Amino acid sequence: MRSLTMLSALALILIACTDRAPSPPADQPVHPLLDDLDPPPLNRPIRPVQVRHDAAKLQLVEGDQPALLIVQGGNAYAGQMSASGTFTVSRNRIDFEPVDAEPLTIMYRLPDAIGSIADATGTGQLQLLDRSGPAGADRLVVLRRNGDVLFGEVWQRSAEPLTIVLSKRLRLVQTELREDDKAGDYTPMDLALYDGDDPIANLSVGKPVRASTSAGNLSVYVEASYLFESETETAGQYPREYILHAWLGTAENQE
Repeated sequence: MRSLTMLSALALILIACTDRAPSPPADQPVHPLLDDLDPPPLNRPIRPVQVRHDAAKLQLVEGDQPALLIVQGGNAYAGQMSASGTFTVSRNRIDFEPVDAEPLTIMYRLPDAIGSIADATGTGQLQLLDRSGPAGADRLVVLRRNGDVLFGEVWQRSAEPLTIVLSKRLRLVQTELREDDKAGDYTPMDLALYDGDDPIANLSVGKPVRASTSAGNLSVYVEASYLFESETETAGQYPREYILHAWLGTAENQE
């Protein structure tokens, strides 16, 4: 072992003392065209590139179908609120500043049958509920000023026929299934707009109604009003429930 070490050291000394350049590797090509080329840089460290990501902004789904999105603090709103505050209604947008809560924005696209509601600014009340999830929509949005309903969306479900209180006098009332009616998977349910104790308009799915109420003119468009009761062998997995989806708006808002 000692002799091998000495021989290795001697070989290194001889190589260091020679003036001849070391020979290229056996597999390296030798050609006059390659004599003056510098070898490419190898194994250089990678320089990290900083990528800028813009923060995503919540917005309505694309398309022409009715839609609504509530945003508070940059996030989709989930919860329940009944508050007074100042509001600004503009095309497809409502900005509301509650007295004791963070401002929020309601982005919406009304059914074509209702059209658009007029721009307005003032003080009003906002009734808000949104607990939508994988089980389905559960939302109620009603903006009022001095008791007048300026804007609203109702999308709720219940084991019992739905009664939606819009203001002190206005209600949407869904009719209960009569005993002699046979329920199918989707059974249409009658719906009426009440002003106090009096029904002032019968509402049909897909047909806009403009009603004259004690709180002014109100346009109502019903997308769905039915009783769901599955008739298949998987009926036990799905609850029997009444479902209502409607839009409301006033085309003429007075300051």
